[in-house]
Amino acid sequence: MHRLIPDFILHRYEQSETTDSFPAVCLLVDISGFTPLTNALVDHGIQGAEILADLLAAVFNPLVTIVHQQNGFIANFVGDAFKAIFPLQDNTTYQRALTAACRIRDHISQHNRFDTPFGSFSFAVKLAIADGSVEWGIWRYENPTAAQQAVYYFEGEGLAACLAADSIAQAGDLVITQAVYNHLQPLLPKSRLVANDHWQAGDVSAAHWLPPLNTAPASTEIDPAATAFYPLELLQSRTRGEFRQVVTVFINLQTIPEADTFAPLFLKLLEEYGGYLGRMGRIGSQDQGTTLLLLWGAPHSFENNIARALQFTLALQSGTTVPFKVGITHHLAFAGFVGSPEREEYTCYGSYVNQAARQMSAADWGEIWLDAETAIQAEAAFRVVYNGTIPLKGFDRPQPIYQLVGQYASTDNLLYTTSTMFGREQEFNTLLAAIQPLLDGRFGGLITIRGEAGIGKSRLLNEFFQAEFVTTHTQIFICQTDEILRQSLNPFIYWLRRYFDQSAAASKIENKNRFQNKFNPLVAQTAAALQPELERVHSFLGALLGLRWPNSLYEQVESKLRFDNTLQAIVTLLKAASEQRPVILVLEDVHWLDPDSQQLIEMILRQTDHFPLMLLATTRPAESDVAWISLPAPIPQTTIELQALPNEVLNELAQMLLNGPITADLLAIMTHRAEGNPFFVEQLLLYLQEQRLLRKQEGVWTIRDHDHLQSTLPRDVRAVLVARLDRLTNEVKQVVQTAAVLGREFSVRVLMQMLREDEL
Repeated sequence: MHRLIPDFILHRYEQSETTDSFPAVCLLVDISGFTPLTNALVDHGIQGAEILADLLAAVFNPLVTIVHQQNGFIANFVGDAFKAIFPLQDNTTYQRALTAACRIRDHISQHNRFDTPFGSFSFAVKLAIADGSVEWGIWRYENPTAAQQAVYYFEGEGLAACLAADSIAQAGDLVITQAVYNHLQPLLPKSRLVANDHWQAGDVSAAHWLPPLNTAPASTEIDPAATAFYPLELLQSRTRGEFRQVVTVFINLQTIPEADTFAPLFLKLLEEYGGYLGRMGRIGSQDQGTTLLLLWGAPHSFENNIARALQFTLALQSGTTVPFKVGITHHLAFAGFVGSPEREEYTCYGSYVNQAARQMSAADWGEIWLDAETAIQAEAAFRVVYNGTIPLKGFDRPQPIYQLVGQYASTDNLLYTTSTMFGREQEFNTLLAAIQPLLDGRFGGLITIRGEAGIGKSRLLNEFFQAEFVTTHTQIFICQTDEILRQSLNPFIYWLRRYFDQSAAASKIENKNRFQNKFNPLVAQTAAALQPELERVHSFLGALLGLRWPNSLYEQVESKLRFDNTLQAIVTLLKAASEQRPVILVLEDVHWLDPDSQQLIEMILRQTDHFPLMLLATTRPAESDVAWISLPAPIPQTTIELQALPNEVLNELAQMLLNGPITADLLAIMTHRAEGNPFFVEQLLLYLQEQRLLRKQEGVWTIRDHDHLQSTLPRDVRAVLVARLDRLTNEVKQVVQTAAVLGREFSVRVLMQMLREDEL
């Protein structure tokens, strides 16, 4: 197991304690050298990640042990550094902190160079000691299904003074505050005053180092309390580290907020948007309040990590009055464990992780700063403003910085791509045939379009909806599911907001008027047999949009009847709408459906079989053979499977995207990597253009640098693949990771033997 939480915190969590303070001596150990190491190894894939994991262990393992042997504990890791706390017992506590610092400095001086197949790398350390009050706190979120139900932090004057002393220190220095110097002066004959009541300790005689205390070996059992702070999957992870596409989010809160008001909102949003809280605690002397490190893409990934991170940040900004500022980057980073079996942390390393922290520090309160990579990928759905190039500490040249100012309102047009459709003529003709019953005024049943992400489901729908007789003779109602917010009936609320012209910027009165302007004419045009029922469900439709009328039927019935009537209201509305013109109800991504929407869809299909209505759903292949919905045989059902495109079609797609023919070797690499997926083809070609790896020679596109092309997998394709892997269980993921080492074809017997060896 991984020991990701200090025993100090676990014990207090188990005692239901939430916050307190105590006097302590604090030690900050700041190691330099990991950022250039990470940058050098990032291009070497699995081997580079293994080397980096080995070096992290080689550097930090003995340092953690040294701290524990002097009766201290690690509060948290801060990038290349860590904060250690020595609870004050008597004057020897100062000497134990000094002993730990001296032993660490001595160890690094003797083990400061490591040789790898990709070069030699050097490390240096600077240290700072301060004393003062240390405040600790535990935030709780009472949701047993949340991956992270608790958060801990350490702050206070002792740690703040340590960060200030660290900002003065240079490589090899041990800087202490005046207060600490007053306790240790007889042991520091070579010390000298450096600045602002800070002393450089100089060499400390080993005769003054206290002997190590006996420490119990780290337990291999998982403390049940640990699963409140981190998911069990992470605590049991056997992956030491890997390179992943990561969205890094640093948030500096101006003050430490009240746990009762801020924590429920923060942890609820974190769960909804699928983020991971790496740590909480200030990272520099200029920070105010406290700082949060959040990750998307590690340890778990989604296809839309950037959108999730930005939506989370905007939702947090609108939901709290606590001022904060944010730095966000997106890039390849090393994600893994740092520390030792005694105490470690899951975090990320890389220059872009550092850049996110620098952006946060440089931003003003209320600002959300993005790097160029994040901004470019977000600008289609989010309002982003270019701030110019800004100097950031630790970077040789000014960096282009963008500011996130909001998100565009959702529109149906964002659902589809405008690119030309390739290789789907047969599937397109199937859709055209399926619509014929609607044009004859009959029920169209259910059509399901199934295929992997990027295979072309939305593109096929776009082509279908652009057909003239579809737009002329039918109404298209789009119900968009939400991977993150799978709230009750969310896809149908998405449609109703557009159908009744609701606006988030409008007042309740204006939205009620808009609702009535659509509803009243519909009632007037509805057949006499259906009209009374449509009028009866008026208040239930309005309630779905947040519109309430005193003494309405919705207000008078109990909750169970409210729900039943709400479902019936939507069915009735669809019946009435289809009487005006045939309806195609589009359900995008039904693999993300909430249970209530699933129930409603079954009702619609069973109760509208005499109306000109058709349901058109898109989904991804299920992990089992179970259909996404179970319906009786009389209801017409058609499934369109979108398979991988043949190479000749991918060739046509590439020629369209590049506006010219391509060479055979480029086609071979493209088809090998994309495996028939048009989205992957687009992303591969975009990547090659961004990296200037393509050139046009005598009118034909060819590869400029074969070696670099073969060694690099585009980030967007990798992000999709990682997200698919992360949907697997730990056991299956371990099999996949082991099999990946063997290549595309391998002996099952060899794989089984490797898995057995891993177990040992």
